[in-house]
Amino acid sequence: MSFNLVTQAWIPVVYHDGHTAELGLRDVFAQADAIRDLGGETPPVTGALYRLLLAIMYRSVPLIGEAWFRAFESGWSDLPQQYLERWQGRFDLFDPDYPFFQCPTVSRNPQPATIIVLEWASGSNATLFDKHCDAEGVTMQAPEAARRLLTVQTYGLSGLGGGGSFPDAPWARGVVFLAQGRNLRETLLLNWLPPELRGFEGDTSDDAPLWEREEPWASDVIGDLHEREALGWLDYLTWPARRLLLLPEYEEGGPVVRQIRWSLGYRAPRLYLDPHKHWIKMPKPKPDGSTWSYLQLDEGRVLWRNLSAILALLPPQEETPEVTEEDTASSAKKRQARPRKPAPPPLPQRPPMVLEWLRALQARELLPATAVTGVLALAIIPHEQRALARGYRREQFELPVAYLHDATLRETLATALAQAESLGRSIWGATRTWATLSLAPLSDVDPNVKAPAPEDLKKMAATLDLESRYWGSLSSAFTRLLHELPEDPENALRAWRKALAAAITDLFPLLGDTLKASTLAQLQLGAALSRTLNLKNPLVSRSTDMENPERFVQYLEHLRDKQDRAALAALRAGVDREPGTVASMYPYVAPWTFTDTPWRDAGLYAVAALFALHPTAGGRGDFGSTLRHARKDQQPDAGIERRFQQLLEAEVEQLPRLLFQLVTLLKSRGVPVNWHQLLRDYWGWNHPSGYVQRRWAASYWRAYSADDAENNDEGSEAAASTPAT
Repeated sequence: MSFNLVTQAWIPVVYHDGHTAELGLRDVFAQADAIRDLGGETPPVTGALYRLLLAIMYRSVPLIGEAWFRAFESGWSDLPQQYLERWQGRFDLFDPDYPFFQCPTVSRNPQPATIIVLEWASGSNATLFDKHCDAEGVTMQAPEAARRLLTVQTYGLSGLGGGGSFPDAPWARGVVFLAQGRNLRETLLLNWLPPELRGFEGDTSDDAPLWEREEPWASDVIGDLHEREALGWLDYLTWPARRLLLLPEYEEGGPVVRQIRWSLGYRAPRLYLDPHKHWIKMPKPKPDGSTWSYLQLDEGRVLWRNLSAILALLPPQEETPEVTEEDTASSAKKRQARPRKPAPPPLPQRPPMVLEWLRALQARELLPATAVTGVLALAIIPHEQRALARGYRREQFELPVAYLHDATLRETLATALAQAESLGRSIWGATRTWATLSLAPLSDVDPNVKAPAPEDLKKMAATLDLESRYWGSLSSAFTRLLHELPEDPENALRAWRKALAAAITDLFPLLGDTLKASTLAQLQLGAALSRTLNLKNPLVSRSTDMENPERFVQYLEHLRDKQDRAALAALRAGVDREPGTVASMYPYVAPWTFTDTPWRDAGLYAVAALFALHPTAGGRGDFGSTLRHARKDQQPDAGIERRFQQLLEAEVEQLPRLLFQLVTLLKSRGVPVNWHQLLRDYWGWNHPSGYVQRRWAASYWRAYSADDAENNDEGSEAAASTPAT
C-alpha cells in the first residue's frame, strides 16, 4: 500500500484563469509558472504547503549569488523534478521504513485521526465550529491525510496528550509573512532568504531536510530527550514537532486513514527568531530565557493596522526631511492644552526578513520602484484550550515596492494610520459613554448614582460592536491609500480623510438619537472626528438640538421635584399662548434658547408651559400611545380621535393650542406624558417625511401588546429627524 506525494495528486492549486486542481509535487514545480496560488482547507494548510515547497526549492535549486537572478528571470529548469525523482522513495506516505514526515517506531495506542486536524473537536477539546467527534470517527482520503500531517507538524498547538505536554510547532504562534509574486515560481523565489537573513550561525554542514536523514527520530520511550538544536535552515523548515504515524486502511478507491499513533516530537528552538515573523523585544526575559516575542493578532484586529509599524523598521534613507509644521502629528502636539506624561520609548522590533529581502532586491533594481508585490499573512487564533484553534486568519494585500526604500513615504503612511487609530480609540470612548449612561442615566450628574460594573459595561458595549464595523469599513479605503499614496500623495490623503469621516458618521445612526446616552456618545465621537482630521464637526449644526432635549426636560423635572410652585406658575402662564410672548417664562426658558433658531425656541416655550400644566411623572412612548392609554377601558373614543386627527393635520404654529386641549384631557384622566419625546417630536414636526405624524398614528391605531405600547418606538425614525425650518 503506497501513496507517493511526488507523483500522486494531493496539493490544491489555483491557476491564473481561476480553475483549480490537485497536483503531485513533481507537477507543482513543473507548472509553477501557470499556478497563481496554493489552496487548502484552512490558512494553516496553505502555509504548511508553502513551507514544504520552500524546503524542496532550497535543497534542489542552487540560488546563491547570480543564480537567484537567473532563476527569477528564466526559471529553474527541471532541477526540482530531478531532486524529487532522486528522493521519491522518501515521499511515500505509507512506506513501512521511511513514511514521509512520520516516525515508524511510535508505539502509542491508536487514536482517531480527528486529533491531527486543528479545527476539529477531539478528545477533551470542545466542539466549536465543527461537528466532528471521536465517537463517530472520520475517514480521510490519502491526499487530505497528507495535508493534515504536514499541517500538524507545522502549526500544531501545545497541549497535553501522547504521554506528555506537546510543544508548539514552529509556525503555531504569531503571524507568518510570505511575499507573493505573479506566479508560484516567483512567490517561492521571493521568499528565498540569503544565509545572512536566516539567522543560523556556525557549522551547518550537516543541515538537511527530514526525509534525507537516516535516523531523524529517537525511540518512543518516555524520558528520551525531546529538545535539540536545529542543524540549520533546512532542518528547521522540516522540523519534526510530532512523532506521528498514520495507520492506513485499504478501500476500493485507495488508501484511507481513520486512526493514528502519536507522541511528543521535538520542541522548536526556543531562542530562534523565525525570519518570516515579526518580533518585538520584551523589557524582561521570559522564564525560558528568551527576550523576544512574536507579533500576534487579536481576533477582531485587521492586520493592515500593523503595517506602518512593520515598515517603519526598515532602514531609513540617508537624509530624512525635517517634519514641517503642517505635519499632522506635530500639529496635534501643539494643540494639546496641557503637557502629558511622556510615552515610554517603543520596544525594539524586528520586521519579517522577507521585507528586508524585497528591499535588497529593489536596491539592486531587480524589482522596479513602481513594482507591486503581494504580501500574504497567515495566523492561528488559539483558543483558551491551547491545543485548539479558535479561528484562522489569512490576509493579503499588494504592497508597492516604493515603501521599501522611501522612508518619507512610510512616515506619511504611518501618519494616516495614526489618524485611523486615534478615531478608533474615540469610538471605544464614545461606546463606553453610551453604555454607562444607558445603564445609569444620571451617573454623570448625580454622585450618589452607582456606576455600572465594568463587566456590565463591556457586555453593553459589545451589543453595538462599533469598532469592528469601523475597521471593516476602512479596508477598501486603505487599499486605495496604499496604492495611490506613492503616485499622488495629496489626493490620496484627501480621499483617506473623507473615508475616515464617512466611517465615523456612518456609526451615528447605530448609536441612535433618542436617549441621553446616545446623544452624548454621538457628540463625543463628532468632536473626536473634528479634532483628529481638523474638519468641521458634522454635529455642530444639530448638536444643540440633540444635546438639550434631555437636559432641558430634566431641568423642568427638577423644578417639579423641588416643588418650585412660583416657577411652575410662571411657566403655566404660557399655556395656549404664542410661544415666546409671555414675559414670566423668560427667566426659566431664555437661558436654553439660541440665536436664529425660532422653530427650536418655540418648542422649548410650548413644552415648558404644557409641562407646568401637567407635570406628572411616568410618561412612556410617544404622544400617540399616550392618547391611546387615555381612552376609557381602551375603547374607541370619538372625542379624542377627532382632536387627534386635527392634531395630525396641523401646522407647527397650531401645535400649542391643539396640544393644550389634549394635555388638559390627559391631566383630567391621570395619564402622564413623555415630555422628552414630545419635545423631540415637536422639533421634527415639519420634517418633509412626516415621520412624527406617521409614528403617532401608528402608536394610536395599531394593535400593540401592552408591553409594546409602554416601550413604543421612541426613535424609529429619529435618525432622520433634523428639523425643517
